[in-house]
Amino acid sequence: MINKDDQFWHDLNEREEEWSYEKMEFDKKAHYYDGFDKGFVKGLSEIRTESVKKIQ
Repeated sequence: MINKDDQFWHDLNEREEEWSYEKMEFDKKAHYYDGFDKGFVKGLSEIRTESVKKIQ
């Protein structure tokens, strides 16, 4: 039979594992979107540069 203290620590460990998995997934998505945004901005700046060169 599990006493209350053991059950508390067992539940806490399970919640920490779930949190670490969720944080890992969030970090992967944040890294992906950050890279996408940087690439998008870089692409826009290159298009603008080429447009200005064509006008001049």
